[in-house]
Order: sequence, then structure tokens, then C-alpha cells
Amino acid sequence: MKVPLKWLEEYVELRLPLPELCDRLTMAGLTVESVYGAGEEAVLTLEVTSNRGDWLSLLGVAREVAALTGAPFRLPDVAFAEGDELSADSVSVEILDPALGPRYSGRLLRGVTVGPSPAWMQERLQQVGVRPINNIVDVTNYVCFEYGQPLHAFDFSRIAQGKLQVRRARPGESLVTLDGEDRPLTEERLVIADAERPVALAGVMGGLDSEVTDSTTDVLLESAHFASEGIRKTAKALALRSEASYRFERWVDPNGAVAASDRATQLILQTAGGTACKGVVDAYPHPLPPAEVELDTAWCRRVLGVDLPDSDMAGLLARLGLHCEPAGEARLRCTVPTFRNDLHQKEDLVEEVARLYGYNNLPTTVPPNLSPNAGLSAARRLEFAVRDLLRAGGLSEVVSYSLTTPEETAHFGLAGGDDMIALRNPLTAEATHLRTSLLPAILRVLELNSRRRVGEVWAFELGKRYVLGGEVSPARESRRLCLALMGRRATSAWNRSEPEQQASFYALKGVVEELLAFLGIQATYTAATHAALHPHRTASVEAAGQEVGVLGEVHPELAEKLGLLGRAYVAELDFETLADNAVTDRAYASLPRFPSADRDVAFIVDAQRTWREAELVSRESGGELLESVALFDEFRGEQVGAGKRSLACSLRFRHPERTLEEGEADRQVDAVKAALRDKLGAAIRE
Repeated sequence: MKVPLKWLEEYVELRLPLPELCDRLTMAGLTVESVYGAGEEAVLTLEVTSNRGDWLSLLGVAREVAALTGAPFRLPDVAFAEGDELSADSVSVEILDPALGPRYSGRLLRGVTVGPSPAWMQERLQQVGVRPINNIVDVTNYVCFEYGQPLHAFDFSRIAQGKLQVRRARPGESLVTLDGEDRPLTEERLVIADAERPVALAGVMGGLDSEVTDSTTDVLLESAHFASEGIRKTAKALALRSEASYRFERWVDPNGAVAASDRATQLILQTAGGTACKGVVDAYPHPLPPAEVELDTAWCRRVLGVDLPDSDMAGLLARLGLHCEPAGEARLRCTVPTFRNDLHQKEDLVEEVARLYGYNNLPTTVPPNLSPNAGLSAARRLEFAVRDLLRAGGLSEVVSYSLTTPEETAHFGLAGGDDMIALRNPLTAEATHLRTSLLPAILRVLELNSRRRVGEVWAFELGKRYVLGGEVSPARESRRLCLALMGRRATSAWNRSEPEQQASFYALKGVVEELLAFLGIQATYTAATHAALHPHRTASVEAAGQEVGVLGEVHPELAEKLGLLGRAYVAELDFETLADNAVTDRAYASLPRFPSADRDVAFIVDAQRTWREAELVSRESGGELLESVALFDEFRGEQVGAGKRSLACSLRFRHPERTLEEGEADRQVDAVKAALRDKLGAAIRE
């Protein structure tokens, strides 16, 4: 909705500077999207919400400005002389479908001269985006923007028998509209018809055969009200939108139809001459009464947190055209004008009071009886912390759709079908089921980036998976964390070595280990298999006595099928289990006060023995003084024998309260060596 300020000032005094006026309107819900021009020539572009049809007019916006600023609101001064002939002597109006056309009025004007409209009117129409046509049509458009009431002018000589009916179209009827299109009509369409055929699409567009032309001398002026749903269906079905349909689809005040007709008559007489026949032929079988809404003012004060007297509330609402009177203790009975069809209940009135009082004037207070558990849950706080950790580690967060298909799931070698939850009404063939894993989606992310020649992708997604449950819970959802690494961490990093930057199995394992350390969880890694992962570069992650995830390199065949630019590594972790076992309370210790004793141990074991087994044996046998165990070398070759490998680790011993005595660390090292020999069959290298 475009609003020229100079035009607006005819109805309300603008007491605020333009920037402040724009801010007040926006804060009140009438958003100012842009301002074109400056000073009096400025034109505001307003975003009008769908429930405020009254704002689709200069008078409606002026009424809002007056209410916000306290300035008086002025209606146009409408007065004109009428001739002796009665409109009803030549015009008849009949409503055959009052549900779709509740009101229809017509006024006859004789002897008009069609020509260009005045320059001032043309200028204003152009400012609101309307092309001037002639004085008669321009007046109807002018009043449409001024009052918000769509109007239509017929060439009266083209109306058979001077008779107009508001009815549904009949089988086989059609209408050539003003845009030159011949439109077949169905019985769902509401039309304005004369004694012979349809002459207009009600509330949408007039007919070409009855339009005002340069030869027109008598004009029949229509001002009506049509039901929103009927106009919306017609405009959508015919792909025909107009300023009239735009307003009727929202709301046009049926009780304002004759006032707008009077204003248009005044302007036509001024710009085109002629004589207005006496009276209006008005069919309005069921007049719409003003609504009454009762406001609990004590409740209003509690909601707003402001001790606003009843009289002040009544005064604010009166600025909007409501009439309020006391209806008992702490109650107001409010009569709502029919141009405000969005006010139906007390909540609507509270919003109006808040808008006019000013949202920025409402105090900031803590709600009473606030629960100590309010705000984010511990689980949500943990989610945000994990996201921050991964982003800080150089990973980008992705968000994928939770809808998929069994075929898509099976494409990545994952079990589908039986455990998947099907949608009853899928919108597309590619979104028929809820996902059971996040792996397919993040692999598609790698595929998409590879197609676009982006080979550096370090990403993660924290989302939900859905599986069928049992009888008690037919469906279960759980959070999963998925990681994906491909290529370098960054395209340029002069301060990091190449191994640190390049995606690898151990880089992915490092990300997982850093995450688990952040959560305070000890985990073990065991060789595993997975349909989507490399058969020899895959590991399961175990924590709290159960498997919590899997990580590994994407299977070479799958990587080739997806067209990945290089080796890629992915992991999927059960975030629910991790969250349940996370240690969120951190224990802090002072720096060591006494020196450590470091010892190295090298030993040969069978090749199938894992470092994790050796680490556990070392920790169990190292005693309380053992602070850490770290692997620093592995060797395979003829020197250690076939089927064997050599491992070397560093053991660090320390006492927290004193310096270690001579021989203490050595005795613990001997215990570790003995345990490695007994439990793993290790041969100690001296």
C-alpha cells in the first residue's frame, strides 16, 4: 500500500518528523517498508497485514496516525446537489445470492462529459501506482484508495432495462473482461448481470461491453460489498487479480458503501459535470450491526503489566472509533465499528491498547511465580555447547530434511523398509518416510559439494532420526550427531602442518575424541564393519558399556558412485546416550607441584593385538602413581617377525604430595612389563 504524505495530510495533521512517524507506524504493526522522496513529496510503502483491510485506504492509515499521535482525524467534506430525477426511476437492483453479495448500491449520473481527469488527481494516482484513464474511471480508482471501497462505473446505455442482479453465473455464460479476455463462467462465480447477460465479475473486474468510453454520457455507479471467500476463489480460479479483489479478499466495510458512492459522485460532478439523480438504489437485506466485545480491564492490566485506569483504556480505544462504556466493576463494553472486523474478543482489544500505549512503554518485568526450570533444558544447553565446540574446531553445521525414501536409505546400504515410518500424505515421491539415519543426508552434502568442485568440506549435523517402536510407543525419535570430513580443513593455513589440515581416519577420530573429552566420556574403539564404510578402516565407538556410534572412511565404491573429489570420512554418534552419560560438572585441579618420572617401554605382540588392549593392561598394573600412558611408536617388519608388531609407549609417574623416591617408578614399570607378558604374551624389548 503506497501512501503519499501530501494526500494523507488532508485527513490528519502530521505532527511527527517523518523518521519518527515511520517508527511509530512500524511499532504499531503497520510496517513502513520504504520511503520514496522527501518532505511533502514523500511516499510511504506500507506492509498491510491480511486481517487489516481498513489499512488499505488513505482514511484507514490516517485514522491510525491520528490514534497514535492524538491528532484529530478529518473525513472529506462531501456535499453535492441532486437533480429531480430519482435513481430508482431508471435503475433496479436485486440480490439473488446474499451470502456472496450482502450489499449492492447503484447511483445514476446523467449528462457527464468523459475526458482527462485533473492533473492533481492524475499525479496522486500515479504516486500509488495506478495509470490514469479518464475522469470517470480515475474517480472510482481515487475513491478506492481514499476510502478503501472498490467502485465500478457502467455506461448506463449498455445496461439492458437498467436492471442489475447480483447472482451466480449460469451454465454456458461467459464474459469479456476489461483486459480483453473472454472468460467462461461456472456456477461458482458471482457476477453482476443486467436483464440479458453478465456485465461484470463481482468484486474482481468489469466487463468490456459496458465500460465507460469517450461517448458515454450516463453513468451507473456501483458501490457494493462481496464476501471475501467468494472473491478469493474467483480471482484465484481465473488468475485475475485487481485492486478491487485485493481489498474484498481482506475486508471492505459494508456499511461504508454509500459514503464512498457519495464521495465518488461529488468528484465526478466536479471533474465531468452532469447531474446526479436523487438518492441511491441500495439493496442491503441484512445490515451488519456493530460487534460488542467486553473487556476485563483488571485482566488487561495483568497481561500488560501496566496499572492503566479504565478511563485511559477507553480513551485509547475511542481513538480507533470504538465506543466504550462501563459494564460493571473493572469491565468495559466496547462497540466495535464494522470497518474493524478483526476485533472479536478481549485479546484483540488488549492488543489495541498495547499498540496505542506503545510496546516500548511497557515495563520489563519478571513474570510472577517463574519456575526455576524455565529457559533452555539441560539437554538443549548441551546441544548448543556441542555445536559451539564443533564450529570452533573448524566444522560447518548443515541442516538437512528429515524426510526421505526407503530407496534412498537402501542406496547407502542402510536398513530401511520395516523400521521406517511412512507418511500418510506425502507431498512428493522423494519424501515419503521419516529418516532412520543422518548418514545419507550428510553424504549427499559431500556429493553436492563435489559436483560443484568444492573439495574441502568439514561438516556436522545434529538432528533427529525416527524409528518404529513397540506397542507402548509406536514411534521413537532420538538425536544423532553426524560428522563428515573431506579434503583440507581450510584452503589456506600457513600456521598448520599438512597432516593437521588433511582429512583422514585419525583426523575424524581426533574430532570424536575431542568431543567425548568435552563431554567427560571415556570411550574405546573397536574394528567394525558398516555397509557404507571401508571394510578395513571402520571402527565402532563404545562408551558406558554400549556402542554409541561408528566412524570410518566412506566405502570406495560408494565414493566413486557419488563422485566425491577425494577420500571422505564420516561418523554417526548416538547423541541421546552421550547426553545421558555426559559429565557436565567440571573438576579443576592445580598444576603439579612435584616433578614426574617418565619411562619408556617397548614390546612385541601379535599383530592382531590392539593398542587399546595394551593401554588397559598398563593402566591396571601401573598403580596409583601412573598418571598417563601414551603410544609413540609402532613398527612392523622382518626384525620383529611375521605376524608381529612392536609398540613403544611412554609411562608417566607422579605423586601429588611429594617427590618420588628412587626406585618407585622402576618398580611400577616392572609390574607393567610383567602384566604385558602374562596377559598379552608380549616380549619386552630391553
